[in-house]
Amino acid sequence: IPETEASQGLKYKVDGDGIGITSVGTCTDKNIVIPAEIDGKPVTYIGEFAFHNCEFIETVTMPDTVMTINQSAFYECVNLWKTRSAILFASTTLPFLPPRS
Repeated sequence: IPETEASQGLKYKVDGDGIGITSVGTCTDKNIVIPAEIDGKPVTYIGEFAFHNCEFIETVTMPDTVMTINQSAFYECVNLWKTRSAILFASTTLPFLPPRS
């Protein structure tokens, strides 16, 4: 994926030697870019319900440092589902599909 500036305003939590994204915070980007690191520590996970009900999000780009996407991290992000967009990883692109009914 091309070099892209990380989204600003995301809320995060320092967790040991890593960082977890816990909320969309004040970010209003429709194309979210998760930073590889914050304050010199790698971003290693996306927290439970971190982007819950963020209807404006169309794509999410994540660095290889993200090892875990917790339960319901993108729950009810309807525009990810409507457009059949993707969650983009630095080394691959995976389709983002809604959970089975």
